[in-house]
Amino acid sequence: MTYFVQPEGYVQNNGGMFSYVYQYSDHLGSVRLSYTDVDKDGLIDKNTEIVEESNYYPFGLKHKGYNDITSSMGNSLGQKLGFEDKELNDDFVDGNNLDWYGFGARNNNKNKRSKMVINNKIIDSISYSELDGDSKCCISNSIINTIDFDYFESKVEIIIENCLIYNLSIHSCWFTKGLVLKNNHILSYVDYQMGGHNENPIYILGNVFTEFINFFDCQFNEEIIVEGNVFSKGTNLLGNLKEGFENSFNKGVVCNNNVGELNLDGVGNIQPLN
Repeated sequence: MTYFVQPEGYVQNNGGMFSYVYQYSDHLGSVRLSYTDVDKDGLIDKNTEIVEESNYYPFGLKHKGYNDITSSMGNSLGQKLGFEDKELNDDFVDGNNLDWYGFGARNNNKNKRSKMVINNKIIDSISYSELDGDSKCCISNSIINTIDFDYFESKVEIIIENCLIYNLSIHSCWFTKGLVLKNNHILSYVDYQMGGHNENPIYILGNVFTEFINFFDCQFNEEIIVEGNVFSKGTNLLGNLKEGFENSFNKGVVCNNNVGELNLDGVGNIQPLN
């Protein structure tokens, strides 16, 4: 063990010799100043006993050009706790430095918040409000109790794959930048009313839907591709005919190799396709 956290910073272990590194944090929990009393005189010399000073832009990118003090007196792992008391992950994966902070369900790129990444997590809920500032949302290999995208005009590309989802709530959600819903198991009834309005294609591929999937009065502006899914209790994607609220497909709909009825009405009755 090279260090352990304590309420005022951390204690580092240098070959059995223990020393304190104190950390001053701001109101957001971001570590702004790390220092250590090397000579144990009860005073801190700003020239010799400052370990690191940090000032942050939004999302964690550090200011540069002033107060660029980084001292070897601190512990390299202990100093990774910084922006909002989150740990910086600078591991290399496939030759690329991740360079992001771990925020529980998401990983946050400190240089820019361009992508929300959730992988291998157990999550209570994900709300559309968490996507602010992103251009892409990738959720994979996770167990999720609730995805709440009700009444949401999405400005981000959303990819959800290989997840177990207990509740998927997308009433009046417009996936304007497209959606990829792939290889998920969705346990809830899904009420997708007044949806669509997509500028990019929507892909629904290889999912298992345990309950009825209600497509109601959706207007799909770009193509929607529905392939290889299991609709255990069916869907009205191609249904609701002559009822005044059937779905419209401006660029077409592709449906291949699905299991279950796709031409039901809103209460699950089969309708003829012609």
